[in-house]
Amino acid sequence: MIAPAYVYCKIRFETMKSGIFAVLCLVLLNACAAPKLDQNFIYSAASPNAMIAVRDYRIKKGATVTIRKVNMATGELFGRALILGDNKTTSTPAFHMKELPPGVYSIVAITTTSQVGFRRYVNHKCYSPILEVFEISAGKINAVKVGKLRPGTSLPEPELDKILSTFAGITAPVRQAKLLGYLDVKGRECRSKMREDIKVKVLKISMGTAA
Repeated sequence: MIAPAYVYCKIRFETMKSGIFAVLCLVLLNACAAPKLDQNFIYSAASPNAMIAVRDYRIKKGATVTIRKVNMATGELFGRALILGDNKTTSTPAFHMKELPPGVYSIVAITTTSQVGFRRYVNHKCYSPILEVFEISAGKINAVKVGKLRPGTSLPEPELDKILSTFAGITAPVRQAKLLGYLDVKGRECRSKMREDIKVKVLKISMGTAA
């Protein structure tokens, strides 16, 4: 099974005009952080949306994750990027969860920010040289352990199932997202993978076998 590597792409900084502005930015960043999963959370099999649950130990507190739509027929990353880690994301100690339209996606990057004096540093780290492509279905909790997706249909995800079993409002089935194949993004710039519509080579798999 092919596992996507995680490589450093770039750092950029923005100079703050004042200490007050710097503090304000930090407050806003904290306000947008993903809230923790609680007993008020509701999600059922009747939902028209899919619930994605992403796990990667490199997704630290306050980080955001860039998710792109994928056309497997053409090998295209396209459309506006979707963000995991905002205030519409719910987190457990291990997984980051958010409702998305059902469809085919790939996780392309992790973004973190840090503050040093009056400068805010933004760090983009993109997966390379390949990206996992997976399908998430409506009315299901679709687990994505980055780099560890297995070929197959309706595979169980016992770890996440155990975590969510204590939340009465979550009644939808828990399954691994369906792995469809991989995209070869070797040599592609991080910015392109995160923001642009690009076509790359598709590495397909046979269901039930490793790639």
